[in-house]
Amino acid sequence: MAVQRVEIQATDQVEARRVEAIYRQGDRHSRLEDEVLDAVWRSGRTPVGGPVFVGLTHGSPVLYRFDVPVDSAVR
Repeated sequence: MAVQRVEIQATDQVEARRVEAIYRQGDRHSRLEDEVLDAVWRSGRTPVGGPVFVGLTHGSPVLYRFDVPVDSAVR
C-alpha cells in the first residue's frame, strides 16, 4: 500500500509539544487530522485510511509529520 507523507506547520513549539503528548497518550487530534486529509485530497490522491502521526520536525518552523495510506491504483 502506498503512503503519502504530509507535513503541517505547527502554530508554535508549545502547541506542537502539546499535540505530540496527545498522540503519545493514544488519543487523536481530529481537527489536525482533518487538515491532513484535506492536504492529501488537494494533492490529487485518495486516502484509504486514517493519518498516522509520525512525529515533529526539529527545524523552525516546527512541522507535524503524518503518513497517510493512499490508493495506489494507476491513473
